[in-house]
Amino acid sequence: MAYFLLILLIIGQTGQIQAKRERHPLAPSLPLLSEAEEARYDKIVNQFIKYDLGQLPGAEGLKAKNDFLNLGSESIPALFRGLQISAKLEHSCPVAMISQKLKSFLFKSNDDELLEYARDELSSALEGSKHAPLLQDMRLGVTMRRKVVLANKPPVPKWLLNMTVAEMLKSLQEEENQQKHKLMAQELGRRGDHESLKGLGLFAASFYPEVKEPSIKLLQEKMRKLKAEELQDFLKDANPLLRQKAAESMGYLKAIKGAEDLVPLLLDSNTAVQKAVREALVKIAGGKDFGPVDFSNTENVRNAQSDWKKWLMVEGMK
Repeated sequence: MAYFLLILLIIGQTGQIQAKRERHPLAPSLPLLSEAEEARYDKIVNQFIKYDLGQLPGAEGLKAKNDFLNLGSESIPALFRGLQISAKLEHSCPVAMISQKLKSFLFKSNDDELLEYARDELSSALEGSKHAPLLQDMRLGVTMRRKVVLANKPPVPKWLLNMTVAEMLKSLQEEENQQKHKLMAQELGRRGDHESLKGLGLFAASFYPEVKEPSIKLLQEKMRKLKAEELQDFLKDANPLLRQKAAESMGYLKAIKGAEDLVPLLLDSNTAVQKAVREALVKIAGGKDFGPVDFSNTENVRNAQSDWKKWLMVEGMK
């Protein structure tokens, strides 16, 4: 009996750990994977492509096939990267098998953002591909699935649709209705334009955790979908949370273009922004780290800024 209870406890703890995992910014139904996890899934997909082309015989090929067949939905981004590769090949087997695997996930999905991402990836794979009919058919299926999902989503309340960002911010300042403010934050995220995201940044600074925590999560998801040039303006915003999330998103994108705008923020007045900037620069640099080690030491920070500028200058000349 004690052993049985221990197993239940372990399962319950595992479930809690998985539930707390950060979601993928392009598809909330998927977990955000580490670089090591992404690399592992890429290897499985690439090994399967070799197997399907007849380049991996015997036990190694059988393992590649089984590993591919056992992939779960969290591998969807890696499958799309494999689809991009196989779509350019002469052989039809890899693209057909990867497409079938993707369809098994996508055609049952209720995540409209995942389906939108899938449609964009398929449009990209179509360019110059010899397997256009297969990919076009799959894109049509994804489009139809997304229409069904959107049709079944609860409508946004009319009163909320008609509210301006300024009116929402006034409500945030003057009222204490957390449920109402949660809906407003969701609507700002849905709109996703520059003004709405700035407004969402203020909801993410709310005193109430019921409003603050989902707003921060939503802000992060939306900012990671922006391009580097769109993030640059948020790096200069008066709201430190927007500067922090913009820096984190630059690191997520590994965007060397515009990375020079991060360097001055190593001397930002907000500690969280400083740390986010350093982490972003390290990601952009592929692991190289020029500091600073101590943000309280201004000379140390200025030396680090100088080293980062030199590195960026060298990279820009390549």
